[in-house]
Amino acid sequence: MQQFVLQENIKLLSRRLAGAGTEDEKRRLRPILAAMERELALLESIRDGVLNRASRAAQAQNRKAREGLIAWFRREYGASTKLAALLDPAPGLDFVEVNETYCLATGLSHDEIVGQSLFARFPENPDDPAADGMHNFYMSLRKVAETLQPDAMDLLRYDVQDPDGGFRERYWRPTTSPLVDEAGTLILLLQEVVEVTEEVLHAPLSA
Repeated sequence: MQQFVLQENIKLLSRRLAGAGTEDEKRRLRPILAAMERELALLESIRDGVLNRASRAAQAQNRKAREGLIAWFRREYGASTKLAALLDPAPGLDFVEVNETYCLATGLSHDEIVGQSLFARFPENPDDPAADGMHNFYMSLRKVAETLQPDAMDLLRYDVQDPDGGFRERYWRPTTSPLVDEAGTLILLLQEVVEVTEEVLHAPLSA
């Protein structure tokens, strides 16, 4: 019921925003819409991950393919300078594995990430009422699961929490790819990320 209510309210608010006559009204509506979309993304990621019920059943049965893909990831990305992670597409979107470069970029240890839910480990910045990183990233993951094709996001703002609890403004270009078994069942999601924070924050202003 909560999911349905959020979906309907998002539709209504999106139409209202599209028809807003003034910039003041748009500025007032955007944070409300962003908050609803964040809440829906979090709810759906916990309840469904990015898999339907049939896909979850098929995925859960293929432990051998999962173990093989984890071993492949460690060989290919363990010593890589690329930020890379494996996500479980099942409910929770838990981290399955990350490389050291990913840990260094996020300021967290391997054990602080692996086994944790994506959006619980990396929550949205509560000080930015218009933040839409969680919603946009979740929609990208869903697209990959539905199409079984990689999805490269042009730019994603997703702030990272400091050890003291504050958030730092961060920008990324993530690419998510599906990892499937021989039958074409989605087993894991490969996340490759390029951080572009310095590039964005220090870009020259347009004339």
